[in-house]
Amino acid sequence: MAAEASASLLSAVVIGGTGAVGRCLVGVLLKSKDSVGKITLLTRRKVTEVAEVYGVDVAAEEAAGRLVQHVEDLEAISDDTVKQLCTGTHVFFNCLGTTRRQAGSAEAFRRIDKEIPLRIARLAHGAGVSHCSTVSSVGANSNSWFLYFKTKGEIDDAMSGIGFSYTSIFRPGLLDRGEANRRFAEKFYMLFQRGILVGNVAQAMLQDALTFHNKADGGGEQQQEGESSATTANVLIADNSRINALCQESVPKETAADES
Repeated sequence: MAAEASASLLSAVVIGGTGAVGRCLVGVLLKSKDSVGKITLLTRRKVTEVAEVYGVDVAAEEAAGRLVQHVEDLEAISDDTVKQLCTGTHVFFNCLGTTRRQAGSAEAFRRIDKEIPLRIARLAHGAGVSHCSTVSSVGANSNSWFLYFKTKGEIDDAMSGIGFSYTSIFRPGLLDRGEANRRFAEKFYMLFQRGILVGNVAQAMLQDALTFHNKADGGGEQQQEGESSATTANVLIADNSRINALCQESVPKETAADES
């Protein structure tokens, strides 16, 4: 029987599910059966890597209808298809991202990093999704001289203005993909500064979404209480400190006590 969005279980649409943070987010969503229901991925290729790391049976989740993987080029996907896949969903997660080098040009970078996510986000909002959660970067600023930070700042500003009941912007610092997956440059920079685990960013995104969903579901205020570096109206901007705090909120009290 297909899993449906319900009053108690969070339902999600994810783009960028094959990236570093996205894979982890898909993993924690699938593992959180007590709190997360239907998960829809809009992706260019199927996500399979989470099975071993998170101990989930991707094929079984798909067969049960809890996981839906819609494989299509996000530049070609139609408005109607996006709206249909987003209807009845609580949160839209954007983990899509690249670099100028990976994209091949500044124009391609902006198209992948900004234009595609904004289009999907607007369609998700039009389909009734109330919460947008997006991965940005420390240093994001629409007035920056640097392409990467300027583009990140522009998409953050645009996401905040779409009209979601609640918008979460995660601005982690240097991402730590784990020893086996670190790039050379990341290994070098980690000699001088500590990175934040991609799994922690994903866990924080889930915890934030669950907190808002539970408040909304219980008739509470449609606004997240933030202890972040910046919280304005219904927008949360979470830096490393807030990300780590959200991770702590997701740890059961008895577990946290045992670790202290």
